[in-house]
Amino acid sequence: MLLANLRRHTTRTAPKITFCMITLYFKNGQKAKYTISSEDVEKFVEACMRLHNYPGINPHNKQKTARLEKITRKDLLTDVKNIPNRPWSSGPYWWSTPNLQKNHDPSGVKIWRFYGQAKTSYGEEKDIWSSQAN
Repeated sequence: MLLANLRRHTTRTAPKITFCMITLYFKNGQKAKYTISSEDVEKFVEACMRLHNYPGINPHNKQKTARLEKITRKDLLTDVKNIPNRPWSSGPYWWSTPNLQKNHDPSGVKIWRFYGQAKTSYGEEKDIWSSQAN
């Protein structure tokens, strides 16, 4: 009985994570997609902008990076509890932290993955940054 009450209490009070897919479109025609917590969008965009456009230099090898054309966001519409295999996170990686310095920095953004036969649906894709607007 005590264990059942504990589970019910922790389930009710656990914070709900909402997810979105961020797509990076590069000027060379390539793109990359990342699923992150909706709360981390601003930090992730900041890290991407520093790495790819301002200044656009990888701080670890001093090489120029691919330039971004635009960044978009699509919110996950599927309720996570309806996905058979729960999402798991990795990182944060150095390239997802605003200071672009070290892996597993708590100021960074975790990248989330859904495995198995996850049927996920996303909302409309919206621009959140574009080089044409700047």
